[in-house]
Amino acid sequence: KSATSVFRTVTILPETNGRVAETFVGINETVEEGQPLFRLDDTEQRAAVNTATRNIAEIEARLKIAQANLREAEGRITQAEGALAQANDEYQTRLELMNRDSSSISTREVQRAQVQVDTQTGVVEAARAALDALVAQIDFLIPAELESAKARLEQAEVELEKTLVVAGTDGIVQQFALRPGDVVNPMLRPAGILVPRSEER
Repeated sequence: KSATSVFRTVTILPETNGRVAETFVGINETVEEGQPLFRLDDTEQRAAVNTATRNIAEIEARLKIAQANLREAEGRITQAEGALAQANDEYQTRLELMNRDSSSISTREVQRAQVQVDTQTGVVEAARAALDALVAQIDFLIPAELESAKARLEQAEVELEKTLVVAGTDGIVQQFALRPGDVVNPMLRPAGILVPRSEER
């Protein structure tokens, strides 16, 4: 078995392109795993997080409004059903009187009562349709929008985390010459190298 150890280094690279906003270490500085090395400008990423957070708050507010509207819609149905029942009673009473050949009720009055029944039936149906639409929003549409908004927030937070580059292991930073304003591209320009502590000579 060879006693020769292979000298290993870890390239310091961000996960995304960006312009350096600040650095936290210098050349030949000893660092610990997880210690911040430098940070890229995160203006765009923070804006995305703020936008996604506001979007979630807006959707949650819409859900509360829809729930309040649902209670109102239930009340309107009850009211409309009561008015329909009353219109039906009046129609049936007038129809019965007319069928008895009562001179006190005309065909025109019965017809007006029938129109009122039809009108109130339409009001009830419209109120029920409005209720169904609100239930669909509360049970399906708004929750789906909320889940999408939360996913966008999670993605925005991931992108924000990428702007902070930390040490992947304990070791010494070498060939690290970044300054604020420098542009770093993980494909073209590494930020430096990290010699793991176990490889220190």
